[in-house]
Amino acid sequence: FLSGNKLELLHEDYFKELVNLQKLDLSENVLKKIHPYTFRNLSNIRESLRLEYQNIHGLNQRTFFGLRNLNELYLSFNRIS
Repeated sequence: FLSGNKLELLHEDYFKELVNLQKLDLSENVLKKIHPYTFRNLSNIRESLRLEYQNIHGLNQRTFFGLRNLNELYLSFNRIS
């Protein structure tokens, strides 16, 4: 869990070595931007990716590239338009 850690930005190599990760909770940070392909090596995430309660304004079409087994994505309480 990386929730509540005041993360502002996720670079594309941030999770490069975490290929066996099953779920990821990044909620309650202050993320403004997630680089495209940030999650590309996380194809084993099956349960959930939590990104709620951030400051995310927009998402690139490649933001979630590689998450082909993801069941639940939480994006509530952001500023996505």
